[in-house]
Order: sequence, then C-alpha cells, then structure tokens
Amino acid sequence: MSEGTKTFRLTYRHDVIEGSPYDAGKLQGEQLAAEDWRGSFTGKPPFLDFYTQEEAEHALRVAERHSPGIADEILGASEGSGVPIEQMTFLGGCVTVDGRRVPTLWAENGASPGRTLVGGCSHFYLPWRLNPDGHVRMGVNYDCHPEMQELRLCTTRIEGKAAHIALSDNVFGRVSGLNEHGFGATSSLGSPLSEVRVAGLTYNMVSRILLDRCESVSEALDVLDDLPIAWYSNYILTDRSGHAAFVEIACAERAVRRYGPDESQAIWATNHYTLPEMDAYAPLRMRQSVGRWEFLRERLENADAPIERPHDLLAAPYPEGLRVAHYLDGLGTLNSMVLDLDARSIDICFGPADRNPWQTFDLETPVGSTFYDIEIENVPAPREFWAKQL
Repeated sequence: MSEGTKTFRLTYRHDVIEGSPYDAGKLQGEQLAAEDWRGSFTGKPPFLDFYTQEEAEHALRVAERHSPGIADEILGASEGSGVPIEQMTFLGGCVTVDGRRVPTLWAENGASPGRTLVGGCSHFYLPWRLNPDGHVRMGVNYDCHPEMQELRLCTTRIEGKAAHIALSDNVFGRVSGLNEHGFGATSSLGSPLSEVRVAGLTYNMVSRILLDRCESVSEALDVLDDLPIAWYSNYILTDRSGHAAFVEIACAERAVRRYGPDESQAIWATNHYTLPEMDAYAPLRMRQSVGRWEFLRERLENADAPIERPHDLLAAPYPEGLRVAHYLDGLGTLNSMVLDLDARSIDICFGPADRNPWQTFDLETPVGSTFYDIEIENVPAPREFWAKQL
C-alpha cells in the first residue's frame, strides 16, 4: 500500500560516453563507485543468487554473442568500480529449482521462475503524414516506481556500435531510444507480472542490441528472430524511411505486423497484447492499460491531419490520458520522450510534463554528465486501478 499524496524531488542525469567499449565501461564503473544511488544497480536482485565467477564468465560470453563489445564494456566497468562481474545485475544470476542452480541467461534444462515488473509505459509511432514537417516520430511515456530506475538518459558513441540516445536500465541496458541511422525502438511491458519460465535476454538487453546493431526495421526484425528472449514486451520499431513494425513478445511466442512507408498508419501500444496470436493472454489485461490504449486509438486511428504537438498526447493525465501519478504503487510517469528519426534528436521531459520542462538532445552533445532536478507528486492508486478488464 502506498503512502498518501506527496511531492518528491528526483535527480536525473544525462551521461555522454564515447571511446572503446572498455573505456566506456570503465568510465561508467568509476561513476558507479562514486555514487551510492547508481551503485545500487549492481548487486544481487532479491530473487536471484549471485553467479559464481565461472558462471559470470559464461554469461559474458552469452551476452557478447548477441551484443559484440558488451563484454569489454562490462569488464571495464568492473575495473572502474571494483564490482566483480558476477555482481553486475545486467547479466542476471541464478535461481534454485529442485536443488539445481539455474542461470537466468542461458539455462538449457529446467525453468527459471520469476515474474515481470509492475511498471507500464505507453508509446506510439506517427508516420510522416501525421507530422507537420513530414518527419517520422515516435512518442513514449516511461512509467515505473522511481526507486526501480536509474533516472538516466545515455548518449553513447562507442567504437564498433551505432551511436544512440536512449534511457538506460541496469547501467548497460536500454529501454527506448534512437540511433545515428535514424532507427528507433520503443517498448512497454506486454503482460505485467506474468511468470518468466525460460532463460534468455530481458527487455533492456534486447533494446540495447537493437539500438547498437540495427539500421532499419527489416534488420531489427531479423535480429529479433535470433534472440532468445525471457520477457513479455511490446515493441514499436521504425526507421526514417517510414518503415515500421509492431512486435508483441511473450518469451518464445512472437506476433509481428509490418508496415511500409506508403501505408501511413499510426501504431500504438500500452501494457497488454492486441494481436490475435496473443489472445491467450487476454484475461491478464488491466483496465488502466486498456484505457490508455483506447485514448491513443481515439486520437490516432482515424487521424487525417498532422498532430502539431505529440508531446501533448504524452502529457494528458489519466484516466482521460496517458500520464500516471501512482509512483509508490509502481506506475508513475518518470519521463516522456518524442523521438524525431529524421533529425536524430529526442525531446524529453524528465518527470511528469505538468511539472517539468521539455528539453531537446541530439547525438552531438560533448562528453560529460549533466544533472537535472525535477519534481513528481505521488497520488495513491485506487483499488480498482489494478482491476482486470473483463
């Protein structure tokens, strides 16, 4: 049960990192060592056991297979922070099943029981015809408990990878963002609190791989086909040529819809599945997710005129809109982003847009860290907020 209505101050940061994977990792490791708050994103999650050193080295090899260079980045961070690789949350850990240690990243036999998070997110894609300047844009609200997130926007220019701007997660992971090729990926939980009973990559690893490696939607879909995923996610993928895809993922189950640049169709998603291939998950839909989805449908499905400020869609308060304030219950809008794939820039509001300003970032920001103090107000969630949609 959450506390009552209360105002909080939070500090966000924008880190700009460049160089070799090892140097980029070492810099982040030094930051981790210097800041207790960032340092909490290494160490043992409550439901996992630490890897042994041998298991952690195996985990590094698995991650490197799908994300070349990530092993050196993590090794650099380990040296910079003094935290051994087996305690890097990004790599996962082990659970005990029937007396056996089961690694969450690569287990071949046995389940890896666990559940996805409580958080949310709403996101959408606007094709060129729905933007006044003919650009391709995406929008996303990131909704979660503030203590579960790093509160960091990360711009990386790492050798051997596409430069990108994105929200970070577990230091090395990403959530939503765009890269130098004009490729963008936004994501949301597809089935909150569903059980994860397979080993594989979590959402933050998947998003990092896509932004590091992909130039187009077609390439991203090929990459996704090869990834073992242990999560429930909705992805919207777009590129500046106007190609787009909507992907619903329930671990090994996948449903995909592709759209060409001439189809000019908006795409939107919240925290439930909508494609018929995923009908088995329909009983898990929450009323608040369906409400946010309907808000976007009503404004985007039959839109025939350009939307002057997609920012306003993200700022509209729930239940009539997308912005949520139930932070201490696990679902509060921590930031909002509008991604311009043609300009390779992001407009971001750290915190809810009714209390904080919008700012623009691109890929050219000099190396360094900038801090932003913002304000949020928690409102307790009513009991019916978590009700299932019948």
